[in-house]
Amino acid sequence: MKRACLLLLPIVATSCGLNPFKKEEPVYRPYYQESKEPEGAPQLKGVENVVYYMEKEFKPLSGEIVLNSYDGFVIDLGKKEGVSVGERFVSESGAVLKVTQVKDNYCVALPTLGSPTVGEKVEKLLFNRVLFLDFTKKEGKELYRALKEKVPNLKLAPYREGEVFKRKFKLRFPSDFKRRVPPDKLTGYDGYLVVSQTGVELY
Repeated sequence: MKRACLLLLPIVATSCGLNPFKKEEPVYRPYYQESKEPEGAPQLKGVENVVYYMEKEFKPLSGEIVLNSYDGFVIDLGKKEGVSVGERFVSESGAVLKVTQVKDNYCVALPTLGSPTVGEKVEKLLFNRVLFLDFTKKEGKELYRALKEKVPNLKLAPYREGEVFKRKFKLRFPSDFKRRVPPDKLTGYDGYLVVSQTGVELY
């Protein structure tokens, strides 16, 4: 369903067990295949924990295509730079590449749009506009403010737009987002951040 919801852009869905409203230590489950906790990650809780991982996932990242191999195009960015399987890069010519393998110092990506060439510069593909859907009875406003201030590359839409969206589709619970919003109505935003008492999900 998550994939179907984002036909408008070739962006993978993110599912995080980040709960800023529980007292116990939240657990983060990255959306990429290599799901172990990054080495050296600080032991943060609540809103700080969400912000920490959002900063990592949405920081600008640029590199270069250095080889066209049998497995795909090799980009000089790897685990050390925080690259994950499933992420996408856009080249100078506008080609889009999806990462299929990640090593310490490089990654391998396959083109999903266009024809990239060796020597081209690439940049990590980020969201242009994300809608914040708060199902926490306003407790999520603290998280919204923190993300707006500390993760500008997430490019959150105004908080009120999320409230209007919920009223329009009569969304009372987080699960309503997938059940009640038709995929063809998901226009105007590149991503949807669904915040509830049980965690945070990015579609």
